[in-house]
Amino acid sequence: MLFQSKQLDVYRENLAKLFAPKTIQYLYVPDEEALNDLRDQYIKNFASGGLMKQLAFISSRDTGILDYLSVRNNLYINGHSKNTDFLPEWLNNNSPILDQPAATLDTMQRLYLQFYRGLVGKKRYLLLSGRAEVFDPQVTRSFLTEASRALQQTDSCLLVLTTDQSLLSANPQNAWEQPPVLSLNAIAK
Repeated sequence: MLFQSKQLDVYRENLAKLFAPKTIQYLYVPDEEALNDLRDQYIKNFASGGLMKQLAFISSRDTGILDYLSVRNNLYINGHSKNTDFLPEWLNNNSPILDQPAATLDTMQRLYLQFYRGLVGKKRYLLLSGRAEVFDPQVTRSFLTEASRALQQTDSCLLVLTTDQSLLSANPQNAWEQPPVLSLNAIAK
């Protein structure tokens, strides 16, 4: 048992080095099937590494947003951070949108809500999976710029699983042409 605990500690330390806080990491896969496979594998790896409580999911399909709850309740569903300076104006405490049902949000607002819900809940890793290319490049760029700004005020890291090669080209310092294997055996050495 002691060996397994030590192995998990090493795994967590090495994962934190691999995906530094305050960054956006771009992990390339060639197609949507590979993207779904990588997402599923990473979720299993985080679970076996005891990190599920430190992981938030962001997806245009499986949002985890409860439409019948208010935007505010969805935002704070994973806990409430004392520091919310990273929240944009439309999600701050005085915003009227917070009291609306989450069902009123459009697709991009839902992505933003999931992202900020992860930050408010102090999640260390935010896993964004989905095809960024379904959005206008300007919208994608705006989201990533906003995410980068917000991440600078946290200890979180955004992992973007993408089929869009241009995101890697634009961000070579945090680009993974070959996403790392996150299995316990691969990382906890």
